[in-house]
Amino acid sequence: MAVVGSTPILHSDLELADLVSLVARDPDVTAGQHQSRLLDARIRLELQYRDLAESGTLYRLDIDLESALETLVARAGNEQELRTRLEEHGLGWADLEELALRVAAASAFTEQRLRPRVSVSLEEVRTACEAKQVSLHANIKVRMSDPEAPTGTRLRETTAGRVLFNEILPKELGYINETLDKKALNNLIVGFTSVQETVQGQAAVIGACFGLQTVVKPGTSSSRSMMTRGSRTS
Repeated sequence: MAVVGSTPILHSDLELADLVSLVARDPDVTAGQHQSRLLDARIRLELQYRDLAESGTLYRLDIDLESALETLVARAGNEQELRTRLEEHGLGWADLEELALRVAAASAFTEQRLRPRVSVSLEEVRTACEAKQVSLHANIKVRMSDPEAPTGTRLRETTAGRVLFNEILPKELGYINETLDKKALNNLIVGFTSVQETVQGQAAVIGACFGLQTVVKPGTSSSRSMMTRGSRTS
């Protein structure tokens, strides 16, 4: 389907990427559009991995392959289920490990070499999160608008997860730059109808970035179990 250097991106690579939700499914896009997004994400990941390897940077990174594997397995459900689905698609565990290595390398480079030293835009944070290239807990500096600043913008030290979450909050709340436990998070969202509507409209993106398996539905009790993995956002 595509070739990055001497490495082909095959249909089986996209099947694997889909199995582990490398790109969050959006109910508003067609199957063909989703396939194109998977291909774009897989090509970007391969290009970054190739650049890291050719420059020698790859071998100086603190790559956490085990965590990357655990994350991909969790997105697919569980290990046994994933192994079965891999076999159904003619894939093996080694294929998953190769993908996990690329995800782990991209994340390590982003967090250890790039994000601590440079400022990024909101769009760059969103793109990196959707492509699974940065951890939600990564410490970053983001340039944000600030009418009180002389230049109209300011650098804010925060995390990728907080940037994405603050995007759906009403502006009058200001920027929440602190850890929220499950109860505080649910109370915050339930208290604002506009936030509830936005959460539902961006469920695919937010679910992928925050690991949420359910989102708030106005007028229901689902908000009590909004977060089903973990108890804090950062």
